Amino acid sequence: MKTLVSPAIVLRHTNYRDADRVVTFMTRDFGRLSGLARGVRRSVRRFGGRLDLFSHVELTWRPGRGELVHLESAKLINAHLGLRNDLPRMAWAGVFSELVERLFQPDEVNAHAFDILAAVLSYSESVTDYEPTVVRLAGLHLLSVAGFRPELRVCVRCRRPPARHAPHRLDVSRGGIVCHACVPTGQAIPLSEATLDALAHSIDASLEELADVSLNPALKRELKDIFQAFVTYHVGEPLKASRFLAHLEAGDEPEGKASEAGDEHGGRNVSAGKRGEEGGAGEGRMES
Repeated sequence: MKTLVSPAIVLRHTNYRDADRVVTFMTRDFGRLSGLARGVRRSVRRFGGRLDLFSHVELTWRPGRGELVHLESAKLINAHLGLRNDLPRMAWAGVFSELVERLFQPDEVNAHAFDILAAVLSYSESVTDYEPTVVRLAGLHLLSVAGFRPELRVCVRCRRPPARHAPHRLDVSRGGIVCHACVPTGQAIPLSEATLDALAHSIDASLEELADVSLNPALKRELKDIFQAFVTYHVGEPLKASRFLAHLEAGDEPEGKASEAGDEHGGRNVSAGKRGEEGGAGEGRMES
């Protein structure tokens, strides 16, 4: 049986039986897949630390008979080790990785989504002045790539362009902005003109361009609400990794600190009768 090769990023891993591990990747050329790494917890010779969370590798595997492929080797491209020394950045990497896993089905190929994930991980590890709002904007870009692009040019109800300097709102369930005349009482998210302009500018922007967006506190607050609302609506529930992040942003001390946070995000033991791939999108997530 032929082997397949693709750039890949580790989204999640789950311990399996006594020495194996099930690893979920986003690959650039084959979409999301999960594979069995045999003996990886008993010996470091085949994979070493190359299957750790957020590792960017050149992955080689063989198709399996079921939903799991057989992992053969992984050549390290970037381990993103710097994330492990910064808990908030690691938490955001977990949120973004979970978002990728929840938005894209197994074998759904989307090279653009892979590139956004790789850029977010590199930004989160390397930039000096880290700004979570940039990652939120990248998340909205990812939602657009996944087919959930918000309508920002015209009101989704009356199809008219929004009046300048007039209040408008964002209706997540309808997928775009609602003008002042059409908005139902008590519904939709308030949207300032500055935030609307920032969204329109950034929805297709690269991460380098997003990092140059001028952000004030009011804009950050609005974008935080918009990101959370869009993710929850399209995923169907809040991301599980966001619970851990919420503790950090509230200034709480999460249980277990960094080491246990990594363990919870990375995985847990699974019996021989339960692999925990589908329905386990939250297994191994960072949770409080």
